[in-house]
Amino acid sequence: MVPRNPMASHDPTVPHDPDAAAGEPDRRAEPGPVDWDHLRAVTLADPALQREVLGLFLGQSRDILAAVKGLPDDTAALAHTMKGAARAIGAHGVADIADHLESAARSRPGAAGPLARDLVARLAAAIDTASAAIAGFLRDGPAS
Repeated sequence: MVPRNPMASHDPTVPHDPDAAAGEPDRRAEPGPVDWDHLRAVTLADPALQREVLGLFLGQSRDILAAVKGLPDDTAALAHTMKGAARAIGAHGVADIADHLESAARSRPGAAGPLARDLVARLAAAIDTASAAIAGFLRDGPAS
């Protein structure tokens, strides 16, 4: 019998629990809209710096979203900026959608097709979700 490689069918978009028994699903919680551990790491756990970068993200994401809604010629650059800002604070869902929007805008410059419009709508929803989590963090502090 050949030993089963637990990574052979691993989906890279799903976190892998190396301690789980072979064939058992990963029971870890789904990631939230913001990876607070990532934020703590990049801010060296400095609460003032966390508040500052989260405040900057809220303003920048609102401005970028308003700009990309019209699918201007610089949509790819705006999406790239959004992707970087989101990755910096650990808003991985926002970053992933911004990455897809950037790719779509680069592959079809000036095309305001249904895919780009759908991605902008998905980006708006992801930003809203992350912004709500950030507002809670700024109001109540980190969840334990």
